[in-house]
Amino acid sequence: MQSIPVAVFAGLLNITIIAPSVEAFPARIDAGRAAANPLTWGPMPVSLPLLITSSSKPIPDEPSEYDPREVKAYYDWRNDLFFREFDLGGTGRIDFMTARRTYRVWLNDFGNPVVLTMANPLFYWVDLDGNGAFESHRGEMWSDPEEDGLNGNETPYDSPTSGSSGPPKNPTRC
Repeated sequence: MQSIPVAVFAGLLNITIIAPSVEAFPARIDAGRAAANPLTWGPMPVSLPLLITSSSKPIPDEPSEYDPREVKAYYDWRNDLFFREFDLGGTGRIDFMTARRTYRVWLNDFGNPVVLTMANPLFYWVDLDGNGAFESHRGEMWSDPEEDGLNGNETPYDSPTSGSSGPPKNPTRC
């Protein structure tokens, strides 16, 4: 049986592994103790630094403007945010969305809104379970309050309104 409690100390992630027998954890890791016969030691806690990496990050890079995977873009005047929705998987349904704060909005000569936004999104949504809905309470929404792009400082965001699943409906379209 293995016990794997996790603790974070000064930015390092340590995992303590308790091996009940030599067969369960055959390599003897001696943390400063005198070497002993590896067949005689019992359960021994071992603390190893662990680097967690992932081959796929949960938030994909936002496609460039006019990317064919962009399904729609719209301005929501109530929240003063500009939303972009994407079908990154090519499934015919929205699976990624971003929202940027705006700093200037006006109507052009044709009555359409013109929106100037911040360079990087404030919010990201990813449909991780593929059910066609963005569910913040299931970890499918992230906030980047520094609005500095995807660099690892994004944090999961749970909407203060319970049951919320994405942005408001029927926003102003661009």
